Amino acid sequence: MENIIFKLLRYAARIDRLFNQVNQDIRVHLSKRKNTTRPVTWRIFNQIFLLINSGVSAKEYYLQSLWSSNLSKQKRREYLGGFGSYEWQTAKNIKGYTALMDDKFLFDVILRTAGLNTGTTLAIYSETALYSSCLVLKDAAAFKRWFVSNGENIFIKPLRGINGKGTLSIGKRLPAAQSSWEQLPSKQSISLDEVSNRICNRNGEEFIIQKRLMPSAEMAQFSKNVLQTLRVMTLRGAHDIKLVAAALKIGSGKSAVDNLLHGKNMIAAVNLDNGKLSAAVEAIDGEPVWHSSHPISNAPIEGFQLQNINEIKSLVLRAAENFPWFKTVGWDVALTADGPIILEGNYWADILLIQIAHKKGVLSWPEYRAFFYNNQLYRRIGMGFMRPLPY
Repeated sequence: MENIIFKLLRYAARIDRLFNQVNQDIRVHLSKRKNTTRPVTWRIFNQIFLLINSGVSAKEYYLQSLWSSNLSKQKRREYLGGFGSYEWQTAKNIKGYTALMDDKFLFDVILRTAGLNTGTTLAIYSETALYSSCLVLKDAAAFKRWFVSNGENIFIKPLRGINGKGTLSIGKRLPAAQSSWEQLPSKQSISLDEVSNRICNRNGEEFIIQKRLMPSAEMAQFSKNVLQTLRVMTLRGAHDIKLVAAALKIGSGKSAVDNLLHGKNMIAAVNLDNGKLSAAVEAIDGEPVWHSSHPISNAPIEGFQLQNINEIKSLVLRAAENFPWFKTVGWDVALTADGPIILEGNYWADILLIQIAHKKGVLSWPEYRAFFYNNQLYRRIGMGFMRPLPY
């Protein structure tokens, strides 16, 4: 009886989230009512149907041009959205292990113990954390003392952050009378007090401070002061781990991170067989804009080939083997001057990145379709009404 009540309460909460999402989505539609040839009423009903069945929000609807008459009804059903995606992405994970990926320091420790290269952690800023194997800075005074001596060429990010929020990239110390450093990639001056305020006045938020990784020569042609990362999706079956899809996140040089929705960044599909890139997509006013070459550096994107794709695939598989508790993961691989390095593992990955780059839905991949069918995950999608696709 208690179990039934608990399920009903959880579903009631999903319904409440659905109505809030519909309210947000209608505003998006109204703001774009003149953007396409499809009538806005048709788009609203079409997208809300996808929201209920596939979890696709209005923002995702427009970013992937799901209103297009070139897409059949069957092809639209292959796209999944972020609404409720936590339900299916984590349903088959072994409970209690999420901290191993959420905490970036613990994640690095596991990889280093397995003999894999990771970023170099210099310190952690935390008022409460206890890490015996790492320097912990407990307050603003300690942070400032450390930063004055060690603050060159470092990268600071939230210990448990997502989507590049709260990150800070620092270059060299500037030769000025006052204490100031380069803030990358803009190279604007940032003072010690400004850095301290960004890190130490965040209501108990914890940060990991690492040596700044330099992009490889082939990636530096896109933007010299931004580390480009490759998102690789894996699925764990009963007997093996499959590399399913990959996309390269390409920084514009306007933001310290390469996330798609930050600072005119882009993402390009990668062929896992040969490492070749397709054209890259940028989100402008919520719509996809495609580029065959980098709009700022003019470096070619479409047809560009990653030279070390086999090394990257081997690295991702080795990393996945050390996290057997997670069935589906999006791995972020940094393409550095010292070779590929695993930066993060995301058990709740943004599937929009893969779908928009490859111009197709997650369920168009046979591996994902089999994963959903074999694990009975269709009822975890959207509001739980999606009918299984042919398998």
